[in-house]
Amino acid sequence: MKSEAKLPDRKTEPRLKAGSAAEGPTLLERFLSARAKLALDVFKEMDADQRSTTYEQFRAQATGKVPALDKVLDKGVTRTALGLW
Repeated sequence: MKSEAKLPDRKTEPRLKAGSAAEGPTLLERFLSARAKLALDVFKEMDADQRSTTYEQFRAQATGKVPALDKVLDKGVTRTALGLW
């Protein structure tokens, strides 16, 4: 018995809907980004002692290599991790 099913032509295939990445950040992503930015702004406003204490707490909980306090805001990955912490 021969099957009569055939594959659709490329022109008639339904197009996939664009993913959320194409539509822009989600509400949660925008919230997390804003919260991280606010946290970094607060960190920058701290006096030297508060900043040092906060950074040592972050460093104790961070996984992986963490740069020195004076370079933390220059390193993108660490700056993001600190903001999200």
